[in-house]
Amino acid sequence: MKRKGYVLVITLIIISILLILATSILKIGANRANSLKNLEDHAQAEYIPESVVNIIFGEYIGELEKFYEDNYGSLREKMELPFDFSPYFDADITATIRRDPAFNYNKFLIKVTSNYKGITTRCTASGEDINSIYLDKKGISLEDPDNLNIFKFYEPIKFSNFHVKNDSEIKVDGNYIVITDIESGHTVAKFLKYQAVSIVNDSKLIFKDSINLLGIFINNGDIENEFDFNLTGFLVDFSDKSQNITVRGSAAYYRKPKKLIYNFNELKKFRIDLPKYFNFKLEKITTSDLVN
Repeated sequence: MKRKGYVLVITLIIISILLILATSILKIGANRANSLKNLEDHAQAEYIPESVVNIIFGEYIGELEKFYEDNYGSLREKMELPFDFSPYFDADITATIRRDPAFNYNKFLIKVTSNYKGITTRCTASGEDINSIYLDKKGISLEDPDNLNIFKFYEPIKFSNFHVKNDSEIKVDGNYIVITDIESGHTVAKFLKYQAVSIVNDSKLIFKDSINLLGIFINNGDIENEFDFNLTGFLVDFSDKSQNITVRGSAAYYRKPKKLIYNFNELKKFRIDLPKYFNFKLEKITTSDLVN
C-alpha cells in the first residue's frame, strides 16, 4: 500500500509538472503570436503615410494641382487636402499642404498623419510646385516638342480676351488702347491702358503708336511695328522671326523677341491663365518615428 501510494504521488507530481510546462508553452506561444501581431501592426502603420503620398502623386495628382491653384493665395498656412483614403487603408488619415515657408516660391510641403490601430505615424513630402519652364530666365523655346504641346492650342480665358482675326491696326486713344479692323472699320477691342488683357493675333497687326500692354499676347500672325511695343506679362510667339517687342516677364517663342527681361514677379500675376503653371515634382519623402 505504501508503495502504491508513493507511485501515485510521483505520478501526480509528474502530471502537475507536465501541466505547468504545457501551460507555459501555450502562454509563450500566445505572447509570441501577440508580439508578431504587434510587429505586423507597427510595420503596417509605418508603411501608410509614405503610401498615402504615393497615392496623392498618382491617383490624385490632377486634383492636387487644381486644389493648389484654386487655393494658392491661402497656402501660406497649411490646408487639409480633401481626398478620401478610406478605400486604401483602414486608418484615420489627415494630409495637409502648404507653400514651403523655407522658400520664397517654387516649393510645396505636404504632411501626412495616420492613426492605425492606435499607432500614429507621420511623414513629410516636399518638392517643386511651379513648372520649371516658367523659371527659365531665357524664356521658353517652342523648338522643344514638350513645350510646343503645352502652348499650341493655348488660348487665355481668365482675363478679358480679344481675338484679332483680320488685318487690324492698334493705336492709343486717350486713356484707351484701340484695335480696329482695317477692312470693316469695326472696333475689335477697346480697353484702358492699365487694364490686364489677353490678345490673340491671327492676322497682321499694324502698330500706329507706341503701345504699353499689360497681360498676355499670343502672335499666330504678323506684326508690323515701327513703334515701341512693351509687354509686361507673357508673350507666345509662333512666328519665325524675332519681333520688335520688349517683354518684361517671360516668353515662349521660336525666335526670341528683341528684348526679354525675365521678371518672375510680373509673370506670376498671370499664373491663373498660364497653361501647366503648376507641375508638381516630388523630391523628398521624410518619415517620422512612431509616435506611440
